[in-house]
Amino acid sequence: MAQTKTMSMEDSVLPDIELAKKMVSSPLVIKFFENPNNEEIRNLAFAEFASYQHAFSSNNLFWVNNHD
Repeated sequence: MAQTKTMSMEDSVLPDIELAKKMVSSPLVIKFFENPNNEEIRNLAFAEFASYQHAFSSNNLFWVNNHD
């Protein structure tokens, strides 16, 4: 039974994990984190973040970096 619950939990988060992998490999997202003070890149990146946010099952998005 525990294995079934584990598999069920894994199945429920797997789409979000794959989406997160896609997001972090986005050239725009990478460029934003390399240049967080560039206003043009920032605006484009935040628009992309918003689209990802709505795609995640929780409708939440966060990041951690050492540039802010």
